[in-house]
Amino acid sequence: MKKFWVVFIISIFSVCFAQEFKELVVEVTLDGICGKEEVMEALERKALFEYIKNAWKEEDVPAEVIAKYVLKNRPLGYVKEVELLELKVEDGKTRGKGKVIISEGKVITGIKELVEDLGNPRILVRVEGNDEAKEMVYSSLVKNLKDKGFEIVKNAERSDVVCNVDVKVDVEEEIDEYGKRYIVGVNLSLDLVDRKSSMVFATSEVSNRMNGVNVSFMVGLLIEELVKSLVEKAYPDIMEFLWSRYNRQYEIHLLGFTGKEVEDFKEFLEKKLSLLLDLNDRGVKTENGVNVHVFEITYMGKPTRLSSVLEEKYDTRFSGNIIEIEKRKIYIIVKKCSSDRIQEVFKMMRKLNVIYKLDSYKSETLRISVKVDNPIEFFMKFSDVLKLTILEMDENHCVYTF
Repeated sequence: MKKFWVVFIISIFSVCFAQEFKELVVEVTLDGICGKEEVMEALERKALFEYIKNAWKEEDVPAEVIAKYVLKNRPLGYVKEVELLELKVEDGKTRGKGKVIISEGKVITGIKELVEDLGNPRILVRVEGNDEAKEMVYSSLVKNLKDKGFEIVKNAERSDVVCNVDVKVDVEEEIDEYGKRYIVGVNLSLDLVDRKSSMVFATSEVSNRMNGVNVSFMVGLLIEELVKSLVEKAYPDIMEFLWSRYNRQYEIHLLGFTGKEVEDFKEFLEKKLSLLLDLNDRGVKTENGVNVHVFEITYMGKPTRLSSVLEEKYDTRFSGNIIEIEKRKIYIIVKKCSSDRIQEVFKMMRKLNVIYKLDSYKSETLRISVKVDNPIEFFMKFSDVLKLTILEMDENHCVYTF
């Protein structure tokens, strides 16, 4: 994919088609001579990026980051149609202009999926106060929070956020020439709590009154209305909680990696981490005689997910937001290896032109670290030439026996 130039012009026509589609006209400039399909893809991405930036209203979470997320993970169907209006090549660059029609409903659905990908907080709902209204408030809260994409749990130990709600119901009786009537007031107050720290990170309150003759009916109507309002107020607070808790920028130090190994690392990271938004190469420096390749990344997922992915393949050390990464040591263990057979093993290493190091030898068990490009292929070949039985094997080690 060619690099986008910063130069672009966009004009947004606020035209809605059946209240589902938005039409945008965009222009892009690409390096080099590009074909029609590549230009149309660039137009599609630019239009979608700009639409999301304009559609995203949560001030606490940068719209540009949300747009990057959706572009990186978007399913098919966000763009209904791309019409190429102009295509020309000049001064070694390709310039394109097109009309793009975006499916608004599908984009909104894609944005909501961000909640889950960020590490959707499990919410525990607790309601205190008026006994007759508590159950109605609880049921309505659970439904509205689920509609926003959140997961509701009943076990406090499994929760990330505790939603504490207090409900008050006041009923006043009045009599006029038409008979007995009631004035009903409902007040809901909310505390959002980070369960791990027990810190209240947001509060809100809503209330309203109604008069009529049927108290239960009025209480039900007020609760339905007020819970919706309460959840609308709470939603941006929960999103901000997500952002502050899970948005992370890291500096990665690759120790002693070759050029090909650096490229393999980048490919591995981009394949494994759907919430990796930026991977910026900051070049190479030397520390204690070792080349250190430095990257800065923006990763929106949980730190535990990042750690587990890196540790699948590399030796990893975290120090705050700096991550040091080394190639995982490849080693073999040979059991029932007499002193005479040690020489056979070393001789075969030299014959196969393998760089190796003796780690240990005790109780007829030999352990050797090796440096090879394809561990599995080496493990199999080594087994064949020395007629060894493989007891266990993965991409990092192999255990043999004579």
